[in-house]
Amino acid sequence: MLTGFAVTNPQDTVNNPVYGLDNWIYLANENAGAAGSDLRFPDHPEVPPLSDRNHNVRFRLDTNRIEALSGGSQFGQAFDEWGHHFTVASSEHIRHEVIAARYLKRNPDLPLAAGVAQISDHGSAGEFTSAGGLAFFDGAMFVAEPARNLAHEDMLFEAGATFLAKRAREGDGEALKPRRPILAGRLATVQNQPKNMFLEKYHNAKQSHCAGQEACVTGSDAITNMPLIQTENRDGLLIVTMTRGKANALNAALVSELTSSVAEAKGDEVRGVVLASGCPNFFSAGFDVKEVFAYDRETMTTYFGAYMDLYETLFRLPKPVVGALSGHAMAGGAVLALACDVRVMAEGPFRFGLNEINLGVALSPSVIRMAVDAVGPRHARELFLEGETLTPARAKEIGLAAELAAPENVLERAVARARSLAEKPRGAFATIKRNLIEVSGHLPAGSSREHLERFVNQWFTPESIERRRALTLKLSAISYQPSAKLAAESSDS
Repeated sequence: MLTGFAVTNPQDTVNNPVYGLDNWIYLANENAGAAGSDLRFPDHPEVPPLSDRNHNVRFRLDTNRIEALSGGSQFGQAFDEWGHHFTVASSEHIRHEVIAARYLKRNPDLPLAAGVAQISDHGSAGEFTSAGGLAFFDGAMFVAEPARNLAHEDMLFEAGATFLAKRAREGDGEALKPRRPILAGRLATVQNQPKNMFLEKYHNAKQSHCAGQEACVTGSDAITNMPLIQTENRDGLLIVTMTRGKANALNAALVSELTSSVAEAKGDEVRGVVLASGCPNFFSAGFDVKEVFAYDRETMTTYFGAYMDLYETLFRLPKPVVGALSGHAMAGGAVLALACDVRVMAEGPFRFGLNEINLGVALSPSVIRMAVDAVGPRHARELFLEGETLTPARAKEIGLAAELAAPENVLERAVARARSLAEKPRGAFATIKRNLIEVSGHLPAGSSREHLERFVNQWFTPESIERRRALTLKLSAISYQPSAKLAAESSDS
Protein backbone atom coordinates (compact mmCIF):
# COMPACT_ATOMS: atom_id res chain seq x y z
CA MET A 1 0.00 0.00 0.00
CA LEU A 2 2.61 2.53 1.17
CA THR A 3 6.25 1.84 1.92
CA GLY A 4 9.55 3.51 2.83
CA PHE A 5 9.03 4.07 6.56
CA ALA A 6 11.92 3.50 8.98
CA VAL A 7 11.85 0.31 11.03
CA THR A 8 15.20 0.46 12.86
CA ASN A 9 14.11 2.56 15.84
CA PRO A 10 10.87 1.74 17.73
CA GLN A 11 10.46 5.43 18.61
CA ASP A 12 10.30 6.29 14.92
CA THR A 13 7.98 3.53 13.75
CA VAL A 14 4.93 4.75 11.85
CA ASN A 15 1.74 4.23 13.88
CA ASN A 16 -1.86 5.16 14.63
CA PRO A 17 -3.59 5.48 11.25
CA VAL A 18 -6.66 7.72 11.53
CA TYR A 19 -9.32 8.13 8.87
CA GLY A 20 -9.95 11.87 8.85
CA LEU A 21 -13.11 13.87 8.29
CA ASP A 22 -11.61 14.99 4.97
CA ASN A 23 -11.28 11.40 3.62
CA TRP A 24 -7.50 11.35 4.05
CA ILE A 25 -5.76 8.67 6.12
CA TYR A 26 -3.37 10.25 8.65
CA LEU A 27 -0.25 8.47 9.95
CA ALA A 28 1.80 9.41 13.01
CA ASN A 29 5.43 9.46 11.92
CA GLU A 30 8.58 11.10 13.27
CA ASN A 31 11.71 9.76 11.62
CA ALA A 32 14.49 11.39 13.68
CA GLY A 33 17.39 10.10 11.63
CA ALA A 34 16.42 6.43 11.50
CA ALA A 35 16.99 4.50 8.30
CA GLY A 36 14.27 4.70 5.74
CA SER A 37 13.60 5.72 2.15
CA ASP A 38 11.30 7.97 0.23
CA LEU A 39 7.65 7.13 0.85
CA ARG A 40 5.87 5.69 -2.16
CA PHE A 41 3.03 3.53 -3.44
CA PRO A 42 4.79 0.37 -4.68
CA ASP A 43 1.85 -0.53 -6.92
CA HIS A 44 1.80 2.92 -8.50
CA PRO A 45 5.30 3.86 -9.62
CA GLU A 46 3.86 6.75 -11.62
CA VAL A 47 3.07 8.58 -8.35
CA PRO A 48 6.03 10.79 -7.30
CA PRO A 49 7.59 9.60 -4.03
CA LEU A 50 7.58 11.77 -0.94
CA SER A 51 11.10 12.67 0.15
CA ASP A 52 10.08 14.53 3.33
CA ARG A 53 9.81 11.48 5.56
CA ASN A 54 10.45 13.17 8.93
CA HIS A 55 6.90 14.42 9.36
CA ASN A 56 3.44 12.99 9.77
CA VAL A 57 1.90 11.81 6.55
CA ARG A 58 -1.53 11.74 5.04
CA PHE A 59 -2.57 9.81 1.94
CA ARG A 60 -5.59 8.83 -0.12
CA LEU A 61 -6.14 5.45 -1.71
CA ASP A 62 -8.76 6.63 -4.18
CA THR A 63 -6.46 9.18 -5.84
CA ASN A 64 -3.04 7.78 -4.77
CA ARG A 65 -1.98 11.09 -3.26
CA ILE A 66 0.50 11.45 -0.43
CA GLU A 67 1.51 14.57 1.51
CA ALA A 68 3.75 15.47 4.45
CA LEU A 69 2.22 17.44 7.33
CA SER A 70 3.69 20.32 9.32
CA GLY A 71 5.27 18.20 12.04
CA GLY A 72 5.81 14.72 13.35
CA SER A 73 4.34 12.61 16.13
CA GLN A 74 5.93 9.71 17.99
CA PHE A 75 3.23 7.54 19.55
CA GLY A 76 -0.26 8.56 18.49
CA GLN A 77 -2.15 11.56 17.22
CA ALA A 78 -5.65 12.93 17.73
CA PHE A 79 -8.26 15.11 16.13
CA ASP A 80 -10.85 17.06 18.07
CA GLU A 81 -14.47 17.14 16.95
CA TRP A 82 -13.75 20.13 14.69
CA GLY A 83 -10.80 18.54 12.90
CA HIS A 84 -7.92 20.29 14.67
CA HIS A 85 -4.86 18.05 14.62
CA PHE A 86 -2.83 17.30 17.78
CA THR A 87 0.40 15.34 18.09
CA VAL A 88 2.62 14.00 20.86
CA ALA A 89 6.27 13.27 21.63
CA SER A 90 7.81 11.38 24.53
CA SER A 91 8.52 14.55 26.52
CA GLU A 92 5.96 16.89 24.89
CA HIS A 93 2.60 15.44 25.70
CA ILE A 94 0.47 17.71 23.52
CA ARG A 95 1.25 19.74 20.42
CA HIS A 96 -1.05 21.45 17.93
CA GLU A 97 -0.59 21.65 14.19
CA VAL A 98 -1.37 25.35 13.92
CA ILE A 99 -1.05 25.66 10.16
CA ALA A 100 -1.12 22.85 7.62
CA ALA A 101 1.91 22.14 5.47
CA ARG A 102 -0.08 22.63 2.27
CA TYR A 103 -0.64 26.29 3.21
CA LEU A 104 3.03 26.77 4.03
CA LYS A 105 4.05 25.38 0.66
CA ARG A 106 1.68 27.78 -1.02
CA ASN A 107 3.32 30.69 0.85
CA PRO A 108 7.09 29.97 0.86
CA ASP A 109 7.93 33.54 1.93
CA LEU A 110 5.85 33.41 5.09
CA PRO A 111 8.23 34.09 8.03
CA LEU A 112 7.18 31.19 10.22
CA ALA A 113 9.60 29.24 12.40
CA ALA A 114 7.36 26.18 12.78
CA GLY A 115 3.86 25.05 11.93
CA VAL A 116 3.43 23.05 15.13
CA ALA A 117 3.25 24.49 18.66
CA GLN A 118 3.83 22.86 22.05
CA ILE A 119 0.69 24.07 23.84
CA SER A 120 0.97 22.78 27.42
CA ASP A 121 1.10 25.48 30.09
CA HIS A 122 2.55 23.08 32.67
CA GLY A 123 5.84 21.95 31.24
CA SER A 124 7.15 19.11 29.13
CA ALA A 125 10.56 17.53 29.71
CA GLY A 126 11.07 16.28 33.25
CA GLU A 127 7.35 15.61 33.74
CA PHE A 128 6.69 13.26 30.83
CA THR A 129 9.20 10.69 29.66
CA SER A 130 7.10 8.42 27.43
CA ALA A 131 3.89 10.27 26.57
CA GLY A 132 1.73 8.53 23.99
CA GLY A 133 -1.74 7.32 23.09
CA LEU A 134 -3.18 10.82 22.65
CA ALA A 135 -7.01 10.76 22.57
CA PHE A 136 -9.68 13.46 22.44
CA PHE A 137 -12.93 12.71 24.22
CA ASP A 138 -15.78 14.71 25.74
CA GLY A 139 -14.05 18.07 25.33
CA ALA A 140 -10.79 16.95 26.92
CA MET A 141 -7.47 15.59 25.70
CA PHE A 142 -6.06 12.47 27.34
CA VAL A 143 -2.52 11.12 27.08
CA ALA A 144 -0.95 8.04 28.63
CA GLU A 145 2.33 8.00 30.57
CA PRO A 146 3.02 4.24 30.53
CA ALA A 147 6.31 4.59 32.40
CA ARG A 148 4.27 5.46 35.48
CA ASN A 149 0.95 3.77 34.65
CA LEU A 150 -0.81 7.12 34.62
CA ALA A 151 -3.15 9.08 32.40
CA HIS A 152 -3.21 12.84 32.13
CA GLU A 153 -6.20 15.02 31.23
CA ASP A 154 -6.00 18.52 29.75
CA MET A 155 -8.69 21.02 28.83
CA LEU A 156 -8.13 23.14 25.72
CA PHE A 157 -8.47 26.91 25.84
CA GLU A 158 -8.51 29.26 22.88
CA ALA A 159 -5.21 31.14 22.50
CA GLY A 160 -5.15 33.14 19.28
CA ALA A 161 -4.54 30.84 16.34
CA THR A 162 -3.86 27.88 18.60
CA PHE A 163 -4.83 26.53 22.02
CA LEU A 164 -3.52 26.39 25.55
CA ALA A 165 -3.68 23.02 27.30
CA LYS A 166 -4.35 23.34 31.02
CA ARG A 167 -4.71 20.68 33.68
CA ALA A 168 -8.34 19.66 33.96
CA ARG A 169 -8.28 20.57 37.64
CA GLU A 170 -6.26 23.60 38.60
CA GLY A 171 -4.29 23.38 41.81
CA ASP A 172 -3.18 19.75 41.44
CA GLY A 173 0.31 19.45 42.84
CA GLU A 174 1.43 16.59 40.61
CA ALA A 175 2.20 16.97 36.95
CA LEU A 176 0.53 13.66 36.24
CA LYS A 177 -2.38 12.21 38.13
CA PRO A 178 -5.22 9.78 37.39
CA ARG A 179 -8.34 11.84 36.65
CA ARG A 180 -11.03 9.19 36.45
CA PRO A 181 -11.61 5.64 37.67
CA ILE A 182 -10.24 3.00 35.25
CA LEU A 183 -7.70 5.50 33.93
CA ALA A 184 -5.59 4.81 37.00
CA GLY A 185 -5.26 1.19 35.88
CA ARG A 186 -2.89 -0.47 33.45
CA LEU A 187 -2.77 2.25 30.83
CA ALA A 188 0.58 1.24 29.45
CA THR A 189 -1.34 -0.90 26.97
CA VAL A 190 -3.56 1.90 25.73
CA GLN A 191 -1.39 2.46 22.66
CA ASN A 192 -2.08 -1.11 21.54
CA GLN A 193 -5.83 -0.87 21.96
CA PRO A 194 -8.28 0.41 19.37
CA LYS A 195 -9.13 4.00 20.14
CA ASN A 196 -12.83 3.33 20.59
CA MET A 197 -12.08 0.60 23.15
CA PHE A 198 -10.22 3.07 25.35
CA LEU A 199 -12.99 5.63 25.03
CA GLU A 200 -15.66 3.05 25.77
CA LYS A 201 -13.88 2.11 29.00
CA TYR A 202 -13.54 5.76 29.95
CA HIS A 203 -17.18 6.49 29.13
CA ASN A 204 -18.47 3.54 31.17
CA ALA A 205 -16.29 4.47 34.13
CA LYS A 206 -17.30 8.11 33.96
CA GLN A 207 -20.99 7.18 33.96
CA SER A 208 -20.52 5.18 37.15
CA HIS A 209 -18.39 7.87 38.77
CA CYS A 210 -20.77 10.70 37.92
CA ALA A 211 -23.75 8.79 39.27
CA GLY A 212 -21.99 8.22 42.56
CA GLN A 213 -20.71 11.75 42.92
CA GLU A 214 -23.83 13.59 41.74
CA ALA A 215 -21.69 15.04 38.97
CA CYS A 216 -22.93 16.23 35.63
CA VAL A 217 -23.92 14.07 32.68
CA THR A 218 -21.47 14.08 29.80
CA GLY A 219 -22.26 13.62 26.16
CA SER A 220 -25.77 13.43 24.75
CA ASP A 221 -28.63 12.54 27.03
CA ALA A 222 -29.57 9.52 24.92
CA ILE A 223 -26.06 8.01 25.07
CA THR A 224 -25.51 8.43 28.79
CA ASN A 225 -29.08 7.45 29.67
CA MET A 226 -28.79 9.37 32.91
CA PRO A 227 -31.41 11.65 34.45
CA LEU A 228 -31.37 15.33 33.58
CA ILE A 229 -32.09 16.26 37.18
CA GLN A 230 -31.76 14.69 40.59
CA THR A 231 -34.14 15.42 43.45
CA GLU A 232 -33.72 14.95 47.17
CA ASN A 233 -36.15 15.69 49.98
CA ARG A 234 -33.91 16.81 52.80
CA ASP A 235 -36.14 17.17 55.86
CA GLY A 236 -38.88 18.96 53.93
CA LEU A 237 -36.61 20.86 51.54
CA LEU A 238 -36.78 19.68 47.94
CA ILE A 239 -33.34 20.00 46.40
CA VAL A 240 -33.58 19.97 42.61
CA THR A 241 -30.17 19.50 41.00
CA MET A 242 -29.74 19.98 37.26
CA THR A 243 -27.29 17.43 35.83
CA ARG A 244 -27.43 17.88 32.06
CA GLY A 245 -24.17 17.92 30.16
CA LYS A 246 -21.33 20.22 31.10
CA ALA A 247 -23.38 23.37 31.50
CA ASN A 248 -27.06 22.44 32.10
CA ALA A 249 -27.99 23.77 28.68
CA LEU A 250 -31.77 24.09 28.62
CA ASN A 251 -33.70 22.06 26.07
CA ALA A 252 -37.24 20.69 25.88
CA ALA A 253 -36.40 17.59 27.93
CA LEU A 254 -34.73 19.50 30.77
CA VAL A 255 -37.53 22.08 30.91
CA SER A 256 -40.05 19.24 31.14
CA GLU A 257 -38.13 17.56 33.98
CA LEU A 258 -37.84 20.83 35.89
CA THR A 259 -41.54 21.51 35.43
CA SER A 260 -42.37 18.12 36.93
CA SER A 261 -40.11 18.82 39.91
CA VAL A 262 -41.74 22.20 40.54
CA ALA A 263 -45.12 20.49 40.47
CA GLU A 264 -43.82 18.02 43.05
CA ALA A 265 -42.85 20.96 45.24
CA LYS A 266 -46.49 21.96 45.60
CA GLY A 267 -47.15 18.99 47.90
CA ASP A 268 -47.63 19.54 51.63
CA GLU A 269 -44.54 17.48 52.47
CA VAL A 270 -42.32 20.12 50.80
CA ARG A 271 -41.69 23.32 52.74
CA GLY A 272 -39.17 24.91 50.40
CA VAL A 273 -37.09 24.40 47.25
CA VAL A 274 -33.40 24.73 46.41
CA LEU A 275 -32.54 24.86 42.72
CA ALA A 276 -28.93 23.75 42.21
CA SER A 277 -26.45 22.41 39.68
CA GLY A 278 -24.39 19.23 39.64
CA CYS A 279 -22.12 20.55 36.87
CA PRO A 280 -18.87 22.20 37.95
CA ASN A 281 -18.53 25.88 36.99
CA PHE A 282 -22.08 26.24 35.69
CA PHE A 283 -25.52 26.85 37.14
CA SER A 284 -26.92 26.96 33.61
CA ALA A 285 -25.49 28.40 30.41
CA GLY A 286 -28.97 29.04 28.97
CA PHE A 287 -30.63 27.51 25.95
CA ASP A 288 -28.92 24.58 24.25
CA VAL A 289 -27.37 26.27 21.23
CA LYS A 290 -27.12 23.14 19.09
CA GLU A 291 -30.65 21.94 19.77
CA VAL A 292 -32.85 24.95 20.51
CA PHE A 293 -31.31 27.18 17.85
CA ALA A 294 -32.34 24.54 15.31
CA TYR A 295 -36.03 24.50 16.36
CA ASP A 296 -38.52 25.53 13.70
CA ARG A 297 -41.24 28.06 14.51
CA GLU A 298 -43.79 25.54 15.74
CA THR A 299 -41.31 23.68 17.93
CA MET A 300 -39.92 26.93 19.31
CA THR A 301 -43.40 28.15 20.18
CA THR A 302 -44.12 24.96 22.12
CA TYR A 303 -40.72 25.00 23.81
CA PHE A 304 -40.69 28.64 24.86
CA GLY A 305 -44.28 28.44 26.05
CA ALA A 306 -43.29 25.57 28.35
CA TYR A 307 -40.24 27.53 29.49
CA MET A 308 -42.45 30.54 30.32
CA ASP A 309 -44.74 28.32 32.37
CA LEU A 310 -41.70 26.93 34.21
CA TYR A 311 -40.19 30.21 35.36
CA GLU A 312 -43.59 31.71 36.22
CA THR A 313 -44.59 28.68 38.29
CA LEU A 314 -41.24 28.74 40.07
CA PHE A 315 -41.52 32.47 40.72
CA ARG A 316 -45.06 32.21 42.10
CA LEU A 317 -44.56 29.06 44.18
CA PRO A 318 -46.04 29.92 47.61
CA LYS A 319 -42.95 28.57 49.35
CA PRO A 320 -39.32 29.65 49.69
CA VAL A 321 -37.25 29.08 46.54
CA VAL A 322 -33.48 29.55 46.81
CA GLY A 323 -31.04 29.38 43.91
CA ALA A 324 -27.64 27.77 44.52
CA LEU A 325 -25.60 29.39 41.74
CA SER A 326 -22.36 27.46 41.92
CA GLY A 327 -21.13 28.79 38.57
CA HIS A 328 -22.10 30.76 35.48
CA ALA A 329 -25.77 31.68 35.06
CA MET A 330 -26.41 32.98 31.57
CA ALA A 331 -29.51 34.10 29.69
CA GLY A 332 -32.14 31.37 30.08
CA GLY A 333 -30.28 30.03 33.11
CA ALA A 334 -30.16 33.53 34.60
CA VAL A 335 -33.94 33.81 34.20
CA LEU A 336 -34.41 30.66 36.29
CA ALA A 337 -32.16 32.25 38.92
CA LEU A 338 -34.31 35.40 38.86
CA ALA A 339 -37.38 33.28 39.57
CA CYS A 340 -35.88 32.32 42.93
CA ASP A 341 -36.61 34.33 46.08
CA VAL A 342 -32.96 34.29 47.16
CA ARG A 343 -29.72 33.62 45.28
CA VAL A 344 -26.47 32.33 46.79
CA MET A 345 -23.66 32.76 44.29
CA ALA A 346 -20.21 31.23 44.04
CA GLU A 347 -17.15 33.39 44.44
CA GLY A 348 -14.72 33.14 41.56
CA PRO A 349 -14.43 33.81 37.81
CA PHE A 350 -18.13 33.32 37.15
CA ARG A 351 -20.70 35.47 35.35
CA PHE A 352 -24.38 36.29 35.50
CA GLY A 353 -25.87 37.64 32.30
CA LEU A 354 -29.22 38.64 30.84
CA ASN A 355 -27.72 39.55 27.49
CA GLU A 356 -30.43 38.45 25.08
CA ILE A 357 -30.20 41.86 23.42
CA ASN A 358 -26.96 40.66 21.85
CA LEU A 359 -29.01 38.07 19.97
CA GLY A 360 -31.62 40.56 18.85
CA VAL A 361 -34.13 39.13 21.32
CA ALA A 362 -36.32 40.86 23.89
CA LEU A 363 -37.68 38.88 26.83
CA SER A 364 -41.22 39.08 28.14
CA PRO A 365 -42.37 41.84 30.54
CA SER A 366 -42.61 39.26 33.33
CA VAL A 367 -38.87 38.53 33.15
CA ILE A 368 -38.07 42.24 33.15
CA ARG A 369 -40.35 42.67 36.16
CA MET A 370 -38.54 39.89 38.01
CA ALA A 371 -35.22 41.65 37.35
CA VAL A 372 -36.64 44.96 38.58
CA ASP A 373 -37.77 43.20 41.75
CA ALA A 374 -34.29 41.79 42.26
CA VAL A 375 -32.04 44.77 41.50
CA GLY A 376 -34.23 47.81 40.95
CA PRO A 377 -35.10 49.59 37.69
CA ARG A 378 -31.71 51.27 37.11
CA HIS A 379 -29.67 48.11 37.34
CA ALA A 380 -32.30 46.16 35.42
CA ARG A 381 -31.95 48.63 32.54
CA GLU A 382 -28.19 48.04 32.55
CA LEU A 383 -28.65 44.29 32.50
CA PHE A 384 -31.13 44.21 29.63
CA LEU A 385 -30.09 47.17 27.47
CA GLU A 386 -26.30 46.94 27.77
CA GLY A 387 -26.15 43.15 27.73
CA GLU A 388 -23.15 43.13 30.07
CA THR A 389 -22.43 40.27 32.43
CA LEU A 390 -21.94 40.62 36.18
CA THR A 391 -19.22 39.26 38.41
CA PRO A 392 -20.35 37.68 41.69
CA ALA A 393 -19.02 40.69 43.59
CA ARG A 394 -21.05 43.09 41.44
CA ALA A 395 -24.12 40.88 41.79
CA LYS A 396 -23.79 41.09 45.57
CA GLU A 397 -23.25 44.84 45.41
CA ILE A 398 -26.50 45.52 43.53
CA GLY A 399 -28.55 43.05 45.56
CA LEU A 400 -28.89 40.27 43.02
CA ALA A 401 -26.95 37.86 45.23
CA ALA A 402 -27.93 37.63 48.87
CA GLU A 403 -24.67 35.90 49.74
CA LEU A 404 -21.37 34.80 48.18
CA ALA A 405 -19.68 31.55 49.11
CA ALA A 406 -16.89 29.29 47.92
CA PRO A 407 -18.20 27.05 45.10
CA GLU A 408 -18.04 23.94 47.26
CA ASN A 409 -20.12 25.66 49.97
CA VAL A 410 -22.81 27.23 47.79
CA LEU A 411 -25.31 24.38 48.09
CA GLU A 412 -25.11 24.13 51.87
CA ARG A 413 -25.45 27.89 52.26
CA ALA A 414 -28.49 27.84 49.96
CA VAL A 415 -30.00 25.00 51.98
CA ALA A 416 -29.44 26.99 55.17
CA ARG A 417 -31.16 30.02 53.65
CA ALA A 418 -34.09 27.92 52.45
CA ARG A 419 -34.44 26.21 55.83
CA SER A 420 -34.51 29.55 57.63
CA LEU A 421 -37.32 30.79 55.37
CA ALA A 422 -39.18 27.47 55.59
CA GLU A 423 -39.36 27.83 59.36
CA LYS A 424 -41.62 30.88 58.98
CA PRO A 425 -45.39 30.28 59.30
CA ARG A 426 -46.49 28.74 56.00
CA GLY A 427 -49.69 30.66 55.53
CA ALA A 428 -48.18 34.03 56.34
CA PHE A 429 -45.19 33.38 54.05
CA ALA A 430 -47.41 32.40 51.12
CA THR A 431 -49.71 35.41 51.58
CA ILE A 432 -46.89 37.91 51.90
CA LYS A 433 -45.10 36.48 48.86
CA ARG A 434 -48.29 36.74 46.81
CA ASN A 435 -48.88 40.31 48.00
CA LEU A 436 -45.33 41.32 47.11
CA ILE A 437 -45.84 39.96 43.60
CA GLU A 438 -49.09 41.87 43.21
CA VAL A 439 -47.92 45.23 44.58
CA SER A 440 -44.74 45.17 42.51
CA GLY A 441 -46.80 45.29 39.35
CA HIS A 442 -46.65 41.73 38.06
CA LEU A 443 -49.38 40.74 35.65
CA PRO A 444 -51.67 37.84 36.60
CA ALA A 445 -50.29 34.31 36.47
CA GLY A 446 -50.11 32.92 32.95
CA SER A 447 -50.00 36.33 31.33
CA SER A 448 -46.53 35.73 29.91
CA ARG A 449 -48.10 33.54 27.25
CA GLU A 450 -49.82 36.65 25.89
CA HIS A 451 -46.36 37.73 24.75
CA LEU A 452 -45.33 34.34 23.38
CA GLU A 453 -46.19 35.12 19.77
CA ARG A 454 -44.32 38.42 19.95
CA PHE A 455 -41.21 36.66 21.26
CA VAL A 456 -41.33 33.94 18.60
CA ASN A 457 -41.82 36.50 15.83
CA GLN A 458 -38.75 38.39 17.01
CA TRP A 459 -36.78 35.16 17.40
CA PHE A 460 -37.25 34.49 13.68
CA THR A 461 -36.44 37.98 12.40
CA PRO A 462 -33.49 38.11 9.98
CA GLU A 463 -31.47 40.06 12.56
CA SER A 464 -31.93 37.46 15.28
CA ILE A 465 -31.32 34.54 12.91
CA GLU A 466 -28.02 36.07 11.80
CA ARG A 467 -26.97 36.78 15.39
CA ARG A 468 -27.69 33.18 16.41
CA ARG A 469 -25.80 31.85 13.41
CA ALA A 470 -22.76 33.95 14.30
CA LEU A 471 -22.90 32.81 17.93
CA THR A 472 -23.12 29.16 16.90
CA LEU A 473 -20.01 29.52 14.75
CA LYS A 474 -18.12 31.27 17.55
CA LEU A 475 -19.03 28.65 20.12
CA SER A 476 -18.08 25.89 17.71
CA ALA A 477 -14.57 27.31 17.64
CA ILE A 478 -14.19 27.43 21.44
CA SER A 479 -16.42 24.58 22.56
CA TYR A 480 -13.60 23.04 24.59
CA GLN A 481 -13.45 25.54 27.39
CA PRO A 482 -15.64 25.72 30.48
CA SER A 483 -14.46 29.29 30.94
CA ALA A 484 -15.84 32.69 31.77
CA LYS A 485 -15.28 33.68 28.16
CA LEU A 486 -17.35 30.80 26.86
CA ALA A 487 -20.11 31.62 29.34
CA ALA A 488 -20.07 35.30 28.49
CA GLU A 489 -20.27 34.62 24.77
CA SER A 490 -23.02 32.00 25.01
CA SER A 491 -25.60 34.78 25.17
CA ASP A 492 -28.63 32.67 24.30
CA SER A 493 -32.04 33.09 25.90
